[in-house]
Amino acid sequence: MEEKKITLNLKNEFEEILNQAEFDPDGFFDKIKNKFDKNELALILKNILLKSNNIKLLKNTVQEIATLQFEENLDDLIDFLMSKKFSNDIDNNEIINTKIFCIKAISYYKDKKCIPALLYCLNDKSANYKMRFQAAEALGKIGDKVAVDSLINIVSDEDEKSVYVRESAAVALGMIGDMRAIDPFLTILEAKKNFLGKFTFLKERVMEAIGKINFQSNKRVITAFKNALEDDSPRVRINAIECLMNSDDENAYEIIKAKLKDTDEEVIKNAVIALYNLKGKEALFEILKDETLSLTAKNEADEIYREYEDE
Repeated sequence: MEEKKITLNLKNEFEEILNQAEFDPDGFFDKIKNKFDKNELALILKNILLKSNNIKLLKNTVQEIATLQFEENLDDLIDFLMSKKFSNDIDNNEIINTKIFCIKAISYYKDKKCIPALLYCLNDKSANYKMRFQAAEALGKIGDKVAVDSLINIVSDEDEKSVYVRESAAVALGMIGDMRAIDPFLTILEAKKNFLGKFTFLKERVMEAIGKINFQSNKRVITAFKNALEDDSPRVRINAIECLMNSDDENAYEIIKAKLKDTDEEVIKNAVIALYNLKGKEALFEILKDETLSLTAKNEADEIYREYEDE
């Protein structure tokens, strides 16, 4: 027999419900899902966010909202992110992690009304970098071009303390696909200063993001890709190969072919794949017949040829 649903009288019953939730924050939602209808569940979730100071329960509530995605709870998530007051005895790292969950949950709705709150989090340089990183990613998922200027400012800010925030902003710009990002991206790629360590990843994210934007008619972009083929980072060189492969440049094949003699095996393998994608089996035959190429290039070409023959 189906369990009868209970009509929630918030004023009379919520304190008891809250007590039950705080007593069993892990199992609470599984117990109540069949007892209340959608509107009542949304109301319970709303009031837990509003009234509870149990950080574990709050985190579980945010995750539950992310799963259910009741339209009624989106404003509750935004209010929680921007206005929730936590008791002083809660560890700050726990608060940050819970707010990060909240930003993720907000991004699932893909609603433009979230953008002001996410932009505030992104641009708040006093906030934890993980929250700002997540806010940039959320803006990319929502995909609205109103966020482009702020994301460009973050990517272009050499004084930005967190390279991870800049990376996430670059990824978000690629997801949005706005041409305004091209010039600041190229400024990063063309910078003469040496990018070492973690700063190399920024160039990698920029290359990946450019690849998602319609750049084909921009000669400056093609030149940047060609120059990136000589970058110190193998990952950047691989990204440059992929971008050139997807470009309309008439010289892409010959330019990529030169990377068959790269010092990095993964770069060589990706060059073989790109040449095959551009010219088919003819490229593989050229590689297999070229006595000046390494075994890495020949083995990759042979493997692709065998896969082709097996199809």
